[in-house]
Amino acid sequence: MQAWIQDEYHRTPHRGIQNLTPWDQWCESLDRRRQPPSNERIEDIFLFTANRKVRKDGTVSRNNRFYEVESALAGQTVTLRYDPNQPELSLQVYYEGQLYQSAHPVDLAGNARAKRRPARKQLKFS
Repeated sequence: MQAWIQDEYHRTPHRGIQNLTPWDQWCESLDRRRQPPSNERIEDIFLFTANRKVRKDGTVSRNNRFYEVESALAGQTVTLRYDPNQPELSLQVYYEGQLYQSAHPVDLAGNARAKRRPARKQLKFS
């Protein structure tokens, strides 16, 4: 079977590709192929993304689970990148297009005891 594919199929002209052989078509398209950046792992290309607004307590949610992010991002919209097949892994957090940090599942007991600044009331001047 492999010999037939290499010797016959790839070397026979096909009408669907302007009577070129699959081998010729493949060789002509080499310069148009997009290569992944060398510093990016191939697995990162296939991650899912989701935009979330960071809550006041420094958490975001995905699939009814809460994750902690840097509290300085509170109120900001971030992009989460994740592998849906491995939910136990951390989420990558991107802010303004740059990798900011990873989000980790919330420690519910620790988060409940965290000290937070009280919200400032806006004064109305008349």
